[in-house]
Amino acid sequence: MIEKISKKIINHNNDYGKLESQFFSCGYGQLVKAPYDSLKIPYSGQPVTISILIPCHNSVKTIRHCIQHISTNSYVIKYPSAVEVIVVDDGSNDKTFDVLTELSCPMKVLVIKQDQRYRSGALNTALYHASNDFILTCDSDMCLDTFCIEEAAKRLQVLGEKALFVGFREDISLDKLSKQKVRSPHFWKDNRFCFDFSLIDPENMFALTDAYKSLGKNKKIYINSKNGINRDVWTLPRMAYGCLFACDRQFFLDIGGYNETFRGWGYEDTLIGALAISMGKYIVPVPSMCGFHISHHVDMNTVRNTPNKHLYQELVTAPQYIVFDYIQQSRKFVKDSIVLSQRESAPLKKISQRKSDNYHFYLGEYRLIKSGKHYPKSLFYSGAHKLLLELFPNCIYSCFVHIAMKNFEKATSCFANNSSKEKAYLDSIDIEKLLTTANLWYSQDSVLLAFQYFSLYGLYKGFGAKLKRIIKRCIQKLTKKGNNEISWCTGTF
Repeated sequence: MIEKISKKIINHNNDYGKLESQFFSCGYGQLVKAPYDSLKIPYSGQPVTISILIPCHNSVKTIRHCIQHISTNSYVIKYPSAVEVIVVDDGSNDKTFDVLTELSCPMKVLVIKQDQRYRSGALNTALYHASNDFILTCDSDMCLDTFCIEEAAKRLQVLGEKALFVGFREDISLDKLSKQKVRSPHFWKDNRFCFDFSLIDPENMFALTDAYKSLGKNKKIYINSKNGINRDVWTLPRMAYGCLFACDRQFFLDIGGYNETFRGWGYEDTLIGALAISMGKYIVPVPSMCGFHISHHVDMNTVRNTPNKHLYQELVTAPQYIVFDYIQQSRKFVKDSIVLSQRESAPLKKISQRKSDNYHFYLGEYRLIKSGKHYPKSLFYSGAHKLLLELFPNCIYSCFVHIAMKNFEKATSCFANNSSKEKAYLDSIDIEKLLTTANLWYSQDSVLLAFQYFSLYGLYKGFGAKLKRIIKRCIQKLTKKGNNEISWCTGTF
């Protein structure tokens, strides 16, 4: 049994700074930041053993690509005997199993066929057959970057049982995947970096939370939408996407595997994140651990996010979480299995890495663009407020600068001359919910976001005396020496 999970989430501090120092001292560079630099540092020492778990259902169009990308991974090419792949065909009614049996790979691949038990049941079957020290989960529609497994292995080698390492993905169509030139996935296109609607902040959850360090203590991120405010609430456990994360196998044994009371898919991986936190693990994002996610139609009959969400909330708030050994019971559900033939690995191809302005932006490095092409948001967050006012005098971020300087009339005038994009958005929502969200941000010391939401409300509804007072309190907190909020704005107002 595990005592009340929600209590442990509230008390969990996700500041993994000590892990960063430990990782850096081993010669591997930065644990989280500078991912393209991380790729240049090869794995060294005794190889750690990794079991890659792939649940699949009717994956005939994607599973071949998934396995092929694993086969050409740098870690597999270097240490083929250190990696095993366990694919569980969970009741497919297409030719997924037949396609798998035709493949040959440089690493050991075990393919298992069973009646449909949904995502949790498929992963538990894979866990039962896993024999290596560490686990990496991978969806059947994921195509891992060439260095993805090696990036996971370096962190598992140094930090072992201390963290759940979270990877990222970029959506891509199957057609584009086949035709494009070889490149690394853009990790910042994952919605845990850039949410799918970003007219109003927060856009960059990664920078907002200092790469999840400040997302502990049950802090919440309130996400806006095209149709209103508070479309969703994001917490630290939700950052654990089962499509790609890595940790030690003992952790799964300790929690009994995936909870099979979840049906379809959705929130079974969030519970893994919550349980990892309750077991004292950090949730550590690894942008260099990335892959392409093949876009495809989602069968909504298998997506039961609403009941799964309620179930998740019940499990984490219960006085005790009862550990049931789902892994052991999985052995009786296997209908068929085959070990694929093994072959020699192909030589590792050199892949050129190129950075872009987005790369820096989503890592929280708001650099001025040397080419002379500037973006209002980047200028605002980099503190280049004078240049912002000169180049974009009527944009929403210039309005924020005027408000921060307590020049409310000038801000209102600029907003009146602004493009209709922000106005149209504010016209489409319940404006009072904007004020509610501002107060939510303020209550958990996300002062800059509170300032922006209060300012938007004032620009639309007018700045009354009460609103001016709370905005001035936000400004005082933002400019106070020693303010421990992540420094999005380095300039002075």
